[in-house]
Amino acid sequence: MFESGKPTKLSEEFVKKAAAVLEIDLAKNPAPAVVSITAAFSEGVLGFCPDPECPSNFPYLVGGRLVYRSHLAAGKHCAHCGELLEKRCPACGAPLNEGACCAACGSGYVTPALDESVDVRRYVAERQSAIRALA
Repeated sequence: MFESGKPTKLSEEFVKKAAAVLEIDLAKNPAPAVVSITAAFSEGVLGFCPDPECPSNFPYLVGGRLVYRSHLAAGKHCAHCGELLEKRCPACGAPLNEGACCAACGSGYVTPALDESVDVRRYVAERQSAIRALA
């Protein structure tokens, strides 16, 4: 999980246990690449909710393509729905940028979960209206 860009999956306790098994003295060799990255992600690096139905994801159309502009938030869980926040691009693992798509690979951060029979324009208009009503 750590190598795939999800360092929050490693707790500080796990890092200490792994260091003990590998006979690495963290006091002498603090392994800053592991400890500091794990600490940074656990201390509120921004993330987005992967749930397309969450009000934190605002749908809109770009060239007929449905994309979601995600509200970036700190913490581990979405304040709206409780879903675990994603801290990196789900497609390539690149760091997040503001916007709906990854700057590195172009994939949308949030994957639409619509049936083919759904009128995308109508869906977007209804979801935008519902989200605005929450504010």
